[in-house]
Amino acid sequence: MNNVWEEIKERLDIVDIISEYLPDIKPAGANYTALSPFKKEKTPSFMVSPSKQIFHCFSTGTGGDIFKFIQLMEGLSKAEVLKKLAKKAKIELPKLNNKQEKKEKSVVKNQRVLGYEYLEWTAAVYNKMLLKILQDRNNPITQYCIKRNLTIDIIKQFKIGYVPKNNFIKKLAEKYKLNLKLLYKIGILKQFPQPKDETEYDTVKMRDKFSDRLTIPIMDKQGRVCGFTSRILPYETVDRPKYLNSPQSDWFDKSKTWFGWDLSRMGIIQRKKAIVVEGNMDVIAAFVNNLPFTVASQGTAFSKNQLKILKQITRVVWLAFDNDSAGKAASKKFFKIATSIGMEVRKVLIPDEHKDLDDYLSSMTGDITDETLKTKPFLEYFLLDNKVELCSKDLGVQKKAILETLDLFNVLDALDMERYLKKLANLSDVSFNILESLATKSKQGYAREQKILQRHENKEPGEKNNYSSKYDNIIINWQKLCATQLFVENPILDIEILSKYYTLIKELTGDRLKNTNITEYVSENQENLEFIYSTIDNSDKEYPKILQQITIRFIDQNMHNLLNAKNYETYLEIKKHS
Repeated sequence: MNNVWEEIKERLDIVDIISEYLPDIKPAGANYTALSPFKKEKTPSFMVSPSKQIFHCFSTGTGGDIFKFIQLMEGLSKAEVLKKLAKKAKIELPKLNNKQEKKEKSVVKNQRVLGYEYLEWTAAVYNKMLLKILQDRNNPITQYCIKRNLTIDIIKQFKIGYVPKNNFIKKLAEKYKLNLKLLYKIGILKQFPQPKDETEYDTVKMRDKFSDRLTIPIMDKQGRVCGFTSRILPYETVDRPKYLNSPQSDWFDKSKTWFGWDLSRMGIIQRKKAIVVEGNMDVIAAFVNNLPFTVASQGTAFSKNQLKILKQITRVVWLAFDNDSAGKAASKKFFKIATSIGMEVRKVLIPDEHKDLDDYLSSMTGDITDETLKTKPFLEYFLLDNKVELCSKDLGVQKKAILETLDLFNVLDALDMERYLKKLANLSDVSFNILESLATKSKQGYAREQKILQRHENKEPGEKNNYSSKYDNIIINWQKLCATQLFVENPILDIEILSKYYTLIKELTGDRLKNTNITEYVSENQENLEFIYSTIDNSDKEYPKILQQITIRFIDQNMHNLLNAKNYETYLEIKKHS
């Protein structure tokens, strides 16, 4: 195997490989130099030696050969790097020995691999159906694609498709004798009521999950189709969710997936930044407009895991969430998580008259480049966007705005904290000392919240894919929140707000909450709630607020599962109250 590594290095030139990632690389005597891809800098400190076939970054101390460089840039394992570069060098890797070969052939293709094949097959079928429809220019689906600038090339590039009505994909799967239960597991078919386990699977009751919708496949880090997002069409008359996504599964984990990753990864590496948007159509619009370094978090729900994946190839994010209240709330959450793990967040300045990046780009004329978009450091943008409230003569309005701003400051280091506190003091006309005191208290509360969250997020070994543990944790948190509000003299939540929380948590956790409403729940669980209350340290006045914040965070992260307008209104009400 060592000979293979050496042979690859002999066939591939390190300068050629690195230039694919660092287009600014230039000759410097016998060597080459470029700005470091691992650290933001103005003076090049990254050196490549063609004679020795190695690189060294003087600003970070990182160095090695082409294998090490690819591993660092793409976050791949050694085996994955070897396979990637062997293909590039047109070298066939050594085959398994006869014993291993025989063993491999005797193993039946496992369900996971077959699931990915079914997903690829489904995406191809959907895509073929749309391309066939586009031959008829008068078809309303064709007209919609023209209106959204979805050219044939873009449709092929993103594998956009259309799902006909009347269980088209199920009938086709039956024709080819595909495993319908596996199609259910990967999210192509649905069943109502939803089965609790495999013993309740009923192929007769199964139907197409996506019907009469445009579909866009979602790719994982390996470039495989792992799920779908879908959209209703303009002629829709039935009250259905506008967007419908694949459910969480062993194939599709939304918390670890970026839409557009497979097509944008190289652009992000080369430009050393990523534009992050909410919707998949925003990503497509960005590609149409020559911004091929854009990815989507697939709605306002995202996780620290997603950001850590993005951080592997860039530390700089241009945030372009929608201009509505949900987009602004998600932007604040994104800033806090990203900043806490060492990323730099800038806000793309989308004028108020445009609802999202797609709409904004559509209004522009001429060639668009990344220089066309105006951006500001996120906190600079936030202070300006909330200037009216921060300067308000209504003390209640101003106090709320200041506390909300200080909540964002919680993730800053000492130097940035002092700098932004001075900016806030100048803007709000509140003394620096008072703001510093409030900031200290806010940071202490934030630290306690993070500690509790960490305790909730920690899992025992072997629970990596156990999604039920997340729901069990939130139920425990809900019981504590409910107990602290029912048995204290001055609760922060009245029964009406508690009822709204209960509605959403019940919706998100399936059958774990059995009661129809909060009244039934409290009546049936009174004794249990009293016991829980007796175990809580009621001297910590901040504890109920932390429990509330954890509950809101859970709802935020799972908003994509609250598909109807009524639930969304309930969500906005509790957010407003909090």
